[in-house]
Amino acid sequence: MKLYTAPCDAVASDGAFEVETTADVRHQIRYPLRAPVSFTWFSREGETREAKGNSRNIGEGGAYVLTRNCPPVGAQIILVFRFPYQTDCGLSHRLEMSGQVVRAEFLPSGKGMWGFAVASTWTMLQETEDSNQGSRDTA
Repeated sequence: MKLYTAPCDAVASDGAFEVETTADVRHQIRYPLRAPVSFTWFSREGETREAKGNSRNIGEGGAYVLTRNCPPVGAQIILVFRFPYQTDCGLSHRLEMSGQVVRAEFLPSGKGMWGFAVASTWTMLQETEDSNQGSRDTA
């Protein structure tokens, strides 16, 4: 993920100083899309770990996932997002993404959910005909 952070500037205003910060600017757009996601990573011991969650946002450069089973920062990860079955076209969609966990955090929602950000290295969207592949199974 390519991020740019501008330095803080101190600005004098009526004898007091205010600090202005510029938020991180993304080079890819992230779309606020909630979809079920399953993901796999390897633990430090080399064991395969699997978990489920829901996306908070998805973009070309990565995604943010809400879950109770957060992989560690730096982990290589494979994610599979499932989108609802479309009865009008008889298809559902599946997005596969691989990348690296670049941030993990506890979200103070009171529900014990964690979140993590992934910088993607590879993304592929597929159409599937199986209606059972839709987003009926949530984490």
